Amino acid sequence: MSTQSTVAALVLAGAPNRGPLASVSDAPYEALIEIEGRPMVAYVLDALRQAPSVGRIGIVGPVAELEAALDLQGEQLIAPVGNLLDNLEHGARVLRGDAGGADRLLVVTSDIPMVTAEAIEDFLERCRARDRAAGGPGKLDAFYPMVSREASEARFPNQRRTYVSLREGVYTGGNCVLLSPAVLLKQRAMFEQAVALRKDPVGMARLLGLGFIVKFLMRRLSAADIERVVRQKLGIHGAIIEVPYAEIGFDVDKPEDLELARRVLARR
Repeated sequence: MSTQSTVAALVLAGAPNRGPLASVSDAPYEALIEIEGRPMVAYVLDALRQAPSVGRIGIVGPVAELEAALDLQGEQLIAPVGNLLDNLEHGARVLRGDAGGADRLLVVTSDIPMVTAEAIEDFLERCRARDRAAGGPGKLDAFYPMVSREASEARFPNQRRTYVSLREGVYTGGNCVLLSPAVLLKQRAMFEQAVALRKDPVGMARLLGLGFIVKFLMRRLSAADIERVVRQKLGIHGAIIEVPYAEIGFDVDKPEDLELARRVLARR
């Protein structure tokens, strides 16, 4: 991937509004919850449209509802076909014509309305730099952003996030990933196993290895350890990318998150 190339982006917007946010919004889907008179996903689209490194944009979700709610500017609406991995695979095929080759796909959730074009562009540039350092372009298969607790709390004080302690510090995960769709297809079975075991600590320990779990529990796990285990167990040459923009790590999944997003976006 050169600095002049663009990546396709796939927005996941099909989650029904059946969780905590249902108490403050009657929108049928989380992506359609209103903020300042606009659906939440519209703000994500704004950021993607303005990011120079983003090309084609697809949105996986309820086609009729999204079409009625959004002012589309060439984005392609894609009907869901199954579970998360089914939708990723289908979306990649629709946007690229197939899911092969070295093309990269930026997968973004629809519940990060405070994300900006600058945050997205910064993440993609850091991915390019890491890929070049690995001997790229195209040497690495996937890139995942992490935001330090310090950066997150400086931007959003007093907001509850989920953090993980690594040797390098304490981080919260981002809500996007840059990946090669070809790897998704090649390692589909392992991806499905990892997703199925995400809430089964014993099963996950068997998948990732006891040493991984021990290091995690003792707070001796490093980003390099995670990258190595993912490479060995899942066959994915991935990279964890620390980013300074807390907006990438702030998703709206609780009423207090929605209240903050409304306050911040009202000032833009």
